Amino acid sequence: MRKPAVHILVILLLGYLVYSNTFSVPFTWDDDRFIVANPHVRDTSYPIESLKKEYELYMHHKIRPLGMATFALNYRMFGFQVSGFHAFNLLVHLLNALLVYVLVILSFKTPFLRSSPAGKNTGIVALIAALLFVSHPLQTEAVTYIFQRLVPLATLAYLLSLVMYLRARLLWQAPGAVATTAKNKDKSGQGWVAGAWYLGALSAAIAGMYTKEIAFTLPATITLFELCFFEKRNAKQIVALVPFWLTALIIPYQYIFSLSRSIASATRGDGPIRLDRLDYLLTEFRVIARYLRLLVWPTHQNIDYDFPLYRSILNSEVFLSFLLLVVLAGVGVYSYRRSSVKERVWRLAAFGIAWFFITLSIESSILPMYLPICEYRMYLPSIGLFVALSSGLAIAFARLRGGALIALGLCVTLAIALLAGTAYARNALWADPIGFWKQTSEESPRKFVPSYNLAVAYSGHDRIREAINELARTISLSPNYPDAYQLRGELYFKLGAYAEAMKNAQAALALKPDSVNAHTLLGILYDMQGRLPEAIAEFNAAIRIAPNTARPHDELGVVYARQRRYPDAEAEFKAANKNDSDYVRSRINLGILYDEEGRFEEASAELQTALRLDPGSADARKNLGIVQTHMNRRADARSTMTK
Repeated sequence: MRKPAVHILVILLLGYLVYSNTFSVPFTWDDDRFIVANPHVRDTSYPIESLKKEYELYMHHKIRPLGMATFALNYRMFGFQVSGFHAFNLLVHLLNALLVYVLVILSFKTPFLRSSPAGKNTGIVALIAALLFVSHPLQTEAVTYIFQRLVPLATLAYLLSLVMYLRARLLWQAPGAVATTAKNKDKSGQGWVAGAWYLGALSAAIAGMYTKEIAFTLPATITLFELCFFEKRNAKQIVALVPFWLTALIIPYQYIFSLSRSIASATRGDGPIRLDRLDYLLTEFRVIARYLRLLVWPTHQNIDYDFPLYRSILNSEVFLSFLLLVVLAGVGVYSYRRSSVKERVWRLAAFGIAWFFITLSIESSILPMYLPICEYRMYLPSIGLFVALSSGLAIAFARLRGGALIALGLCVTLAIALLAGTAYARNALWADPIGFWKQTSEESPRKFVPSYNLAVAYSGHDRIREAINELARTISLSPNYPDAYQLRGELYFKLGAYAEAMKNAQAALALKPDSVNAHTLLGILYDMQGRLPEAIAEFNAAIRIAPNTARPHDELGVVYARQRRYPDAEAEFKAANKNDSDYVRSRINLGILYDEEGRFEEASAELQTALRLDPGSADARKNLGIVQTHMNRRADARSTMTK
């Protein structure tokens, strides 16, 4: 168990087992908006200027281009098969766990920790930190929730930069730290190798800044590491920190100049309830206390907390939470001071606690966020506490002997096993959308988003009546939420209650005039009533709002085909296919159109593509058989229709 190869295998195996039940977890919540319905994922040439009306989508592409590009890469490789997206997320998580392991190993090679008696247990300590990180259930939101991969990706860049900087720094130490001279270093090529590591660290830092805003704290963390573990340094090595601080300008530059926002507007927050910065900070005292509780006792996890807002430090819950954070910070200060006179590994504990506060400062300080608490925000900060805990265990391992040492080892193993089992169970709940959102709705009964998402889950499993009932609850919680009316209109349409469907579509448009789906649904209803000019007007309205959406083009093509405006219908069906190459219905409709025009080869090709995309499509199979009959391929037609 002291061999690094065994440690790496254990980390990878445990991480895979914990997340082995996530590969079928469907797209959840914002996944639909930012991935499935995102035109950039299918077509990276889509002009970004046209997204300005959808500010959040626009922002995520302008501020986080590298992270968002990975979704397009996933789509190129696997289409919208969720297994490919989850495999990518898990790969990044496993790489992060290995980097945590390497970070602890390299920390014990620094001048300050090299002589520490606890160093003989370096491998075990690094293994514990990595296993706590890879198996903790608090990480599941960042890994299993596909869109939140931006957090693990930014963490990957963060850890890579720190590890590569550390490798460069170990080669490029202060004078007297190692026996070799600068001349000998140049001869051995260590100077060039150190330079390569340094450039790699700087490149990773830049990549992190273009992935997610949490990378903003990286220069502070690298500087802290330098101050904690490299006590001797020259001016050249201090200057080497400057480029990292310059990378931190990337994020404010993007917000202020790329999005043309003032500093005040970029930092005021965008939540449904406007909080000033001080009130948000007071609320975050309670939030951080909840994060710490979840780290120790991960129960009642929630993707959408109904968290109270606080506006006074005199509130007992806020004040006690503040005291808890003061105590934790005090432990960090005590650990730092103790490391100067006693066991040096205490310095690693101090660094870990400082890491926790620094990395949490972006989202849990004075910059109001849309949601005050999100579990994925602990993904990067938790590393610091896991490192601090593992350093404390290093001291215990160095001091204990015999049965006490074995007992401690068994307790640590049991704790990791319990965390892994809890994370596996949490992932199993993610795989059940109805159970997941029902649990979330029960945990947050006053919030309309869990209720709405539960209705979406019901509708996805054709439990339409239950979905409609749940939407009634959603609307009672948020009467002005247009998506609830739009979805209820779609569900009434499926039930054949067309009057109710129209009423809900009109209600959705009254609240949100640029609702693409509501315009499309209203157009379909007008078409059914024979009100073709009004139907065409609604479809065109939807297309003007979102020209790269497939469904309104397809529905407009159907109306044109019914009017025998075949060239116009063909153009609309092709536009739908271009906008969404996986949209089966437009391919079936185009195949039917080609068949009516006697273009049988083209009709057959479109219908075969539709069957390839959806082998279970009865419409595609039936119409392909009809086309094959028209082509006098009766044997093929019989085979197609009997499959």
